[in-house]
Amino acid sequence: MLAWAASLTVMIGGMAPESPSGAVALSWDAPAECPDAATVKADVLARLGDSTIDRPFAASMRARVTETGFEVAIAIDDAGVGSERVLAGATCHEVASAAALIVAMTIDPRIQPIPDPDPEPDPKPDPEPDPDPEPDPDPEPDPDPEPDPEPDPDPDSDPTPRDLGFEARAGLAVGGGPLPAAPSAIALLAAGIRGPRWRAEAVAQYWSPREAPAERNPDVAIRAQLWAVGARGCYLALALPRLDVPICAGAVAGLMHAEGTTGIVGSRQSSPWAAITADTEVIRWIGPRFGFGFVAEGHVAVAQPQFHTEPSGLAHRAGAVGGSLGLVVEVRLP
Repeated sequence: MLAWAASLTVMIGGMAPESPSGAVALSWDAPAECPDAATVKADVLARLGDSTIDRPFAASMRARVTETGFEVAIAIDDAGVGSERVLAGATCHEVASAAALIVAMTIDPRIQPIPDPDPEPDPKPDPEPDPDPEPDPDPEPDPDPEPDPEPDPDPDSDPTPRDLGFEARAGLAVGGGPLPAAPSAIALLAAGIRGPRWRAEAVAQYWSPREAPAERNPDVAIRAQLWAVGARGCYLALALPRLDVPICAGAVAGLMHAEGTTGIVGSRQSSPWAAITADTEVIRWIGPRFGFGFVAEGHVAVAQPQFHTEPSGLAHRAGAVGGSLGLVVEVRLP
């Protein structure tokens, strides 16, 4: 709640010219922390000085507290002509003084604001230039500034690729599916191009030889191995400052070589093998160029080699599905 302090009302006199103190009606309402009515009226009269007034004049000023300071609303009746003004300031003394000035200038437009008691001194005039200055010799041109040195690459900077570049991968894994007597040791190679969130690679894999009895004749043993090449594409599902998780899909095709090692002589055979692959990696980068991690791959065979011997019949058939789990290292250029 705002506390208001009501003050004086001095009614105007006759219509003949009078001093402001007898011809002006002022009303001032304000909170307790503001100047009182007598102070505000004295401020108005001090500004008017020897001015006279020959018309009815009344002014009502009402101050209030706002969120940013104080505000005063001024309603003026100057010989039947009404007007309103609203002033705002940081302190109530500031708005009270401004209101007194507005009222005084309305009564007598010749009134000027009271100058500050200590005005800033006028700056000294610039000295007149020498009428015949001696020409200065041509100054030597400033040397060209040396270019800033190229900053060294920050080894701890974000290794996430931003532009088109080269990427290569090598790894070792164990897996099963195509060859007998799983698990098999697998060598993995890949190389290709990469973008900010993708990569396209050529891939190669070699499944080391495995030996096992024939499926229908335990007296016969075969030895089989596999190589394949293909392509795959990857989308970078997760890219953190030092961790990548790509999801990839592709296709590979090659040859499976098998030969009898027991109970069979001169039985070497080769047969095509092909599969659709899907894999994911988790790569931890140890700098902007090198990383290592894990890879998990699965495949579905679309061409399954079968090896037959006489008179035993079927000796081995590649599995319809398979997979592998391994470790990889990766390098990026640039």
